[in-house]
Amino acid sequence: MEKILKEAVGIDVAQNELVATLGRMNECLDIELFAFKVFANSKKGINNLVSWASGQCSKPKDVRYVMEATGVYHED
Repeated sequence: MEKILKEAVGIDVAQNELVATLGRMNECLDIELFAFKVFANSKKGINNLVSWASGQCSKPKDVRYVMEATGVYHED
């Protein structure tokens, strides 16, 4: 198996939900989107997202979380 260089969670933020997609880049610079899930846009939903992403990724402490920041729904 090739070494994973980077893992990220892309989050599409809406008023009521967070749509998260997990991606990773390997040492050949190939990018793979390997999981997605929808969560409530609430404190509990954010905690569930982080727990889910940590369980899916090879190095949970090094995962990058990225999102679009339009409107006010991303502030939590």
